[in-house]
Amino acid sequence: MILAREFVRSKNARLSDFSTNAKDRSLIVQIGSNNVTDLLRMVEMISPYVDGIGLNCGCPIKEQVREGIGAALMSKKELVAEMVKAVKTKYGDSICMEVKIRVHNDINETIEFVKLVEKAGVDFITVHGRTKNTRSSIPADFDKIKAIKDIATVPVISNGDCRTLEDAYRIANYTGCEGVMAVRGVLDNPALFAGFKDTPWGAIEKFWNLSTSYGLPFRLIQHHLSCMLDSQLNKKLHNELNAQNSLVDLIDWFDEHFDLKRSGDKGFGEAVAIPYRQDRTTQSRI
Repeated sequence: MILAREFVRSKNARLSDFSTNAKDRSLIVQIGSNNVTDLLRMVEMISPYVDGIGLNCGCPIKEQVREGIGAALMSKKELVAEMVKAVKTKYGDSICMEVKIRVHNDINETIEFVKLVEKAGVDFITVHGRTKNTRSSIPADFDKIKAIKDIATVPVISNGDCRTLEDAYRIANYTGCEGVMAVRGVLDNPALFAGFKDTPWGAIEKFWNLSTSYGLPFRLIQHHLSCMLDSQLNKKLHNELNAQNSLVDLIDWFDEHFDLKRSGDKGFGEAVAIPYRQDRTTQSRI
């Protein structure tokens, strides 16, 4: 989620928060905003480079809620409808408009919210099956998502508890939604929707190539690699990965422990299992 207020006011925020290229399509940018002015200004800046924007009405982080952003908007349906209408009035079908919401304790309140943003012109809605106060350890409420899908006149995407491809099909079949979103599941395994149980090594090599080619900050590279390999490395190796303090150190560490192919090498991006340089028997999970 990119915060509109900072984005429109700060050149540094624009340089650090948003970058893309001609092949990065289709692209929807998720925006955090609590007023029409900032939202329209940000959309004006990024509209030539994106296919759609998503207004985040679901982020439960306390700092964002205090600013009236994210899940705070779930109690301000008229404001959300006003922001949706402003974007669609100005850009029409040239920009796809999504809102990402959470459910209320009273599903009728969520239904009222959905009907109002539909009237304002929203193109599709993503529904997280938890309230803003529900812990992630509590299962998502797919009955409430189904209730939204049953009354919606626009496509609905189900969000919550999708960690495998089987989960995606089960959720889609139960709710009737047109799509399923996976957040933590895809963070841990970007090949989830391809049916892989864990991140294949080829995805690790492709991520290394893309992240270094396009300049992703070191700590983000480290974080993504840590998530993707969390379930596959033993505790010692995983701790070592997280302990590296620079990009050069991290690359050297990978080359020391694994056969990390570069773009252009034979077999680049094709391996599934982790190609340890050491005896595999010493790498059993702890």
